[in-house]
Parts: sequence; C-alpha cells; structure tokens
Amino acid sequence: MRSSFLRAIACSLLLLLSGCSKITITEPLDGTVTLDKPVLYQINFVNGIPTDFQVVLNSADVTELFTITETGAVADGESLAGYVFSGKNQFSIVLGSDNRVVNSVFHYDDTGPQVHILSADHETGLISGYVADPSGVSSLSIDGSIVPVFGQNEFETTFTSQSFNEISAIDNNGFTSKVVYARGDQELYPSMSLRLNNGGFAYLADQAEIALNEYDFEGLLKPRSEGGINPVASDPEVTFKSFYFDGVDVQITVLDNKSMDIHIELHNFLGEIRARPLLFTHSGRVTMDTLVIDTEVLIGIDNSDLSVGISNTVVNLDGLNIEIDGLFGNLLGSLITGLAPVFMTIAETTLVPVVSDFIGGILIETDITIDEKILHAMISPTYLETFDHGLTVDINTSITSPEPSDVSAAQLGSVFTEGDVPSLGQTSPNGTVFDVGVSISANLINQGLYAAHEAGITHFVLTSGDSGGTDPEGVSVIQSPEDDIQTQDIITLRILPASPPFINLMDNDNIHGMLGWHDVSLEFDLQRVGWTEAKTVFTTTFNLDVGFELGATDEGFLHIGIERLPIIEIMEFDMPGQIMLTPQFVNKIVDYVMPTVLPNLSARLDSVLLPTIGGYRIHADELWVSGSGSSNFSVAGTLVEEAVTAASTAPTSSLNLTTNTVLDVVSVENGEAQIEMSEGANGTGEPLEYRYRVDGGGWSNWRQRKSISLSRMFGGHHIVEVCSRTVLMKQEINCPTTEFDTTVAP
Repeated sequence: MRSSFLRAIACSLLLLLSGCSKITITEPLDGTVTLDKPVLYQINFVNGIPTDFQVVLNSADVTELFTITETGAVADGESLAGYVFSGKNQFSIVLGSDNRVVNSVFHYDDTGPQVHILSADHETGLISGYVADPSGVSSLSIDGSIVPVFGQNEFETTFTSQSFNEISAIDNNGFTSKVVYARGDQELYPSMSLRLNNGGFAYLADQAEIALNEYDFEGLLKPRSEGGINPVASDPEVTFKSFYFDGVDVQITVLDNKSMDIHIELHNFLGEIRARPLLFTHSGRVTMDTLVIDTEVLIGIDNSDLSVGISNTVVNLDGLNIEIDGLFGNLLGSLITGLAPVFMTIAETTLVPVVSDFIGGILIETDITIDEKILHAMISPTYLETFDHGLTVDINTSITSPEPSDVSAAQLGSVFTEGDVPSLGQTSPNGTVFDVGVSISANLINQGLYAAHEAGITHFVLTSGDSGGTDPEGVSVIQSPEDDIQTQDIITLRILPASPPFINLMDNDNIHGMLGWHDVSLEFDLQRVGWTEAKTVFTTTFNLDVGFELGATDEGFLHIGIERLPIIEIMEFDMPGQIMLTPQFVNKIVDYVMPTVLPNLSARLDSVLLPTIGGYRIHADELWVSGSGSSNFSVAGTLVEEAVTAASTAPTSSLNLTTNTVLDVVSVENGEAQIEMSEGANGTGEPLEYRYRVDGGGWSNWRQRKSISLSRMFGGHHIVEVCSRTVLMKQEINCPTTEFDTTVAP
C-alpha cells in the first residue's frame, strides 16, 4: 500500500529541485534517526552567503540563532532544542530570491510508533490502518488486545465500540505510544473554564442600572387589588401618585461564598402622595437624597444549569422627608413600613432576571452552520466558585455532527488526553488585568475538528481557476517542458482526507502548536479537448504538519490561523499514464495546493465558541498555551461595548507591494510577494491589528503586524485584501487590496 521506495523518491524531490550543489545541510543529515535531539546544526555555503534566505526548523524561522559566515551557518543543538518535536522534523534553508528549498528531514525517536487509522466503524466494529515508526514496529494493541500487523505494518481487525478506545504500540527501541480516542458523541469534562472579573461585573452593574431605570413604576401605582401598592399606609391612608428619581448607581462585589453583594443607590428620589386622614385629603411629596438597597445574590448549579437566588435584601430609608400640609405624627413611620417591602420587591424582581440572563447568556447551547453543514455545540456547567473577586465556572461541552456525511470515512473518534483545565485569576501570565477569560482543552478543539471531518467539511474540490490559479496558467509556475499540461485543459483538484485534522499545543514563542492532517489524498482530474469526460491523471496521498497560531474571530469563535508553509511527506502516488507528468510535478502540485487549501480549511473549522455577552464583544488581548503538558489554551480579553465600537472612528491603512515591475505590469516571480502595511487614521493611540486573505480565501487571525510574506502561489492573477481594526474592534470601511500576476522566473 505504501512503498518505501516511493516515499524515498518523494522526500528527496525538493532536494533535486533545489539545485543544492551550492548549499548543503551537513548536520543533521537527511534521513537520520536518533534517540537524542541533534547537538549541532550546520549548513555549508560554496559560493558565499546567499542573499535573502531563512533558516527554518519545523515552520519556525530560527535564522537569528545561527552564526553565519562566508562558508556556512552553524548553531548548537541546545539553542534549538525547543523547536524539535518527537518524530519527524524538517530542517530547511529557504532561498526567497528564487524559491529554492534545501531540506534535511530527521527523526527524533523518543516516543512510540504513530498509529494511522484509515477507517473505524462503530456500527460494524471494523477498523483498519497502519503503524509508522522510523525504528520499526514491535507490537500493536487495541483496548489491551494484541493486533497482528502485516505488510508495511498494516492492520485490519475488529474492535468494541466504547466511549473511549485506547490504542498502544511499541517500537523496536522499546518506546511505547498510547492514544485515547473519544467517540464522537462524548461529552468532555471539563473542557472549558470561564472566568469573569471586575470588568465583566461592571457590565452586569450597567445592565442592572438599565433594568432599574426601565422598571414599570406605573404598574406599582395600581390598587392592591390589581397587583399594585396603593394604599401604601392605612393609618392614615397614603396613596402614591408617582415615582421619580434622577439616576441609579449599582456596585457589585464578588464574595468568596459563591455570592455577590449588590449595592443600589437611587438618587434624588421623589414621590407624589395623597394622604387622607379622616374626611380630608392632603397632597404632598416624599423626598430622599439617596435611597439605598443592599442585597446578596447567590449563584449555584442546579441540574446542569446555573441558578440565581436573592437573599438578605435590606432597604435603607434613612433621610426620608415628607412635605405635606398638617403633618401627622405617625405618617413617617407608616410610610417607612410600607415602602421598605416595595423597594425590596423592586430589587429582587429586577436583579434575578438580569443576573440570570447575564450568566446564562454567556453559556449557550447552539447549532453552528458551516457550508450548509450543521455542528451542534452543547454546554453544561458543572462547577462554580468565587475567589479573588471573580467568578469561575467549569463547563462540560461537546461538539458533534448531527448529520454525518457519506463522503467521510468513519473514524474512531477525536484524540483525548486526561488532564485538568486550569482556572484563571484576576490577571494573565503577563500581569495584565482582564474582564473575561476562558481556558479551553485541546480535547475540545480536537473534537471540533473531528466533528467537522465527520460532517464532510474537510473535503475540498477546487475547479479550474479557483483559489488564484488551479488552471493551466496557474500550474505554469511549477511545470517543466516534460509535463503535458495544455492551455485548454480543464483541471479539477479533489482533497479527500481519510482522517480528521488534529492539533498538538506547544508552549512556543513562535507558534501555539502543530496541526496534523494525515492520510490525505489529492486527485488531479483533467479534461482535455476531445475527451468526453474528465479523467484522474494521478492520485497522491500525503501527511501534512503545519504550525498554527490560535486567535478569535469577530463572530466569537476560536480560530486556527495558518500562515506558515506546511511540512509535507508524500506517502504514495499512482500515475496511470493518461498524460505525461514528471514526479517533480506531482510533488510540487501538493506543495502549492496546500498553502492555498489550508486557510480555507481553517476558516471551516471555527466550531469552538468563546464566551459571549449580549451588547458586548470580547477583544482577545492575550492568548497563551496553558495547563500541565501544554494541554489547554487560554484567552483573556476586554469587553468592548458594541455601541462604543459603532461610535468610534474607523481606521485607514495603505499597502506597499514589493515586486518586480516591468513595463508598468506588476508581477512576482515564482509565487513570492512581500506586502507592507502603513497605518493611517486610528483614533485610539494604540497600534492597529491586521488580517488578510488571498484570492477570496480564508481570513488570517487578527494581530499586530507590519508586513505579510506570501509564497508558493500558483501562476495567474492574484488579489490580496488586508483589513485593519482598532482595539475598539472598529474595522476599516474600505479595506485596501493589492493585485499582481505570478510569473515564471526566466
């Protein structure tokens, strides 16, 4: 099924294409398998220091860590140890001027084999796949039962469907790997931990003030028989005709007993009254500079839902003053006795729904629609605590595909790792105070990726001209005279993954982790003039790994941003000989297609919903990998009121494209371009954030940046759109674009 000979050819194609006689990597050597991380990295230059180059280790630019001379570049292994992963690693020198790459692929074998599941049907109990390890495979087991492997370490057997299945494998060095898969319908516990700090509760205070200002005081003035309060006192009879106050202030203090103290002040209270002692009626006014109400809100979890209760409400009517003709001695006492319960009722009936809506609105169960396919997100709070003047809620969640697609192969489930989700405090690791924060388990992210695969969202079809050049003009960048691609040919590319993507988080300054997408097939279909139908001219299967950064979308989803070139390992390819194509062409099609596909893929994987608050959006100020074993991701942000965003000034920016310009025609050679951003109007004094997309594809993450580097683009015309926004989340109205044509270097 997988030929080691074909893999060797595919893995060496980049070396053959690079013209690497002038530049060689001597340490670590390509194909090296060691039990320790490399102690030395060395590159030799024959003709002096090349211009415009980068040294890259597993998608990270590590050029600055090298000592560079006329004869080469060298770095010690200790300085690069943090960039080396268990398993396959790719060490490269990238020459930006002519798009050449020299690679050394080495294996750091300190873990057990990697098990690839090609299909696993929970209904039939059939499972198949293969095991990969550079040192060789000793044994394989599923849920403790030994499974025989054959051929190229392939297996096909039965398994028992369980909520969690474990697969173990041992290599010839004695290293063991264990992977637990959570069946797609599993509720993950806990998978999120929400934190609300002072900024979040300031919002709640604002909402309480709005609710009190909008309270139906007219309804209170009805007779008691109709649900009102009149008469308030009976000796003498006192009736309120109106209620007024100038404003409301609400202060909230979070206590350490799962409760909040809410302090309410009604300023300049005025009530018009009528008092009727015996046969006479007197008009008057009741005034008070500040009417104070204190109450305690208790928060808990009841039957997997948040509950809110009110207790210990106290109304302070000290300073109540009456202006009325013929003051009666017992009138003041009667009013105080009658009004205290009224204001207690006002506070309690107002605060309970406000607090309930506030907390309940953050935790929502919802359906997410992506490309007309539905994913369902379930949220269930399980633990609640208050400490350090904030509220923490731990949450069980699940993301499922209610309607699995027929195009997706059945799979065992999503990668699952035991571990706690860390609770956040008042500040981020950098010491920054934040309003709202959340920690998210990698298990939940992987479950979302699994659900997207099950729904068919990870399958792609690129027709001729899609994504900036999947047509003969587009592939002109990568074809040689030996490749028989003609101008009138119609090309269709199909991306058919056997398994879902998955992530491994990393505590790294350059990236948040690596996204793996393994056993992905690419079919190259072509219809030539005179052919009655399209034919598959080659099929190739590959493994892909790429560094990513997590961010937040404007719609409130966690977003896997991919801006780096992927590491691709061709596993096999089949070329029936319909037309003449070289192996180099097959390899480069994958190299150029996947940077086009990955941003579109990441845009379809937005299934993890961050906390939301009605009327506010959360600006992600800090994002970091957290928890033991880098098993979680945390986001801390500021609440930005939508009204403030709407009223703020929109920013402006401009672009500068660094290209080769000939006869006023903007062009770039071999799909490489550098775009620099210049900030215009801002209005906040803080640096702008930017995101971009190429040829209408998926957007990148929002982040501060000065430039964008693009590479491995097909030939033809390209449009790059760049948008800016302020820290108040006000977006640029007319986002600037730049256009250019990709040509083949002479």
